[in-house]
Amino acid sequence: MCRQAPPALVLVLAMLLAACHDPAASGLLGPDNALSLVRGGVKPPPGGPRGDPDGDGRANSADNCPLTANADQTDTDGDGLGDACDADDDNDGVSDSSDNCPLTANPDQRDDDRNGVGDVCEFVCPEGSVPIDTDGDGVPDECVSR
Repeated sequence: MCRQAPPALVLVLAMLLAACHDPAASGLLGPDNALSLVRGGVKPPPGGPRGDPDGDGRANSADNCPLTANADQTDTDGDGLGDACDADDDNDGVSDSSDNCPLTANPDQRDDDRNGVGDVCEFVCPEGSVPIDTDGDGVPDECVSR
């Protein structure tokens, strides 16, 4: 029984066939006239497709985002896909581009004060204290008395 090849593999094979037939017309020649597997002649960083094409110091076999550099390998939602190439870092079903709290799951996107920050991400201090940002990341993380 034959299985269908993944679309990316089919695309690469088609590009290679075009390059063998007419490399100049295929769009696969770089500025130095060397064959490139990336359209427009842009070569992957050193390490090649089998090693570390994104150049982040992680071999593909150990890289949770093999085509996008992410040396720290952060994977907030633990889904095996690095945040650098994960469209939904908290895995709540809302893409990061429209998520009002992209690193904390909140599928309902509740925002009672309508300030654009999801309620689960807002730091609320008890009465008589104010929030401060102790680590300088722009997000309050501690309350101090007034």
